[in-house]
Amino acid sequence: MLGDAVLLPSRIRLDKPVITPDSATRDFWKEWGKQAPDVEAINVAVEALRSQTRPKAA
Repeated sequence: MLGDAVLLPSRIRLDKPVITPDSATRDFWKEWGKQAPDVEAINVAVEALRSQTRPKAA
């Protein structure tokens, strides 16, 4: 998702693709699964999401 109408950060949910990426250079599913999450970055993102408010209707 991208564009001027998308608030950042935004929470979205994606389904795992039926046709998985077929890269000849990396196995992304294995690489992403091996990398430890950056807990501090996650905490910052969660706090940013929590601090969002909806615009009030005019």
